[in-house]
Amino acid sequence: MLKRALPLTALLAPLLAAACGNPAATPKQEAAAPAVQESAPAPAEPAAATPSPAPASIQATYECQPATAVSVSYDNSVDPPKAAVTVDGKVYDMTLSPSGSGARYLTTSGRAPDMTLVWWNKGRDGTLLEGKGAESTDEKTIAACTEKAS
Repeated sequence: MLKRALPLTALLAPLLAAACGNPAATPKQEAAAPAVQESAPAPAEPAAATPSPAPASIQATYECQPATAVSVSYDNSVDPPKAAVTVDGKVYDMTLSPSGSGARYLTTSGRAPDMTLVWWNKGRDGTLLEGKGAESTDEKTIAACTEKAS
């Protein structure tokens, strides 16, 4: 009977040693995968281009429907920026006011007493509006405009 117990003990000893964390007694493992060669680090991505500041002064002329002569001199050198909007030969000094999109310039000295005038542009397009107050809820479109190529 002792002969039978000895081989069983010999088989269990390496398994018990492996369970206890003895690496020398662990069963032979497959060869490790070859080490991955490290490649040179990827070149750093160029930093995002910092947008250049707007020019201090921009002159633009617009073609409008219905036919209305509109030209604008934008002044970005002051805070808040201003625009001198010429409508049919008369100049209206406007100040940048809050907008959801684009640039909205407003004057409370419109074409008639107690009327406002708004020049709202985005990209090459602009809209001339007239209203009765600083709020945009009562404004009516006077002209839809597109900047002329310079």
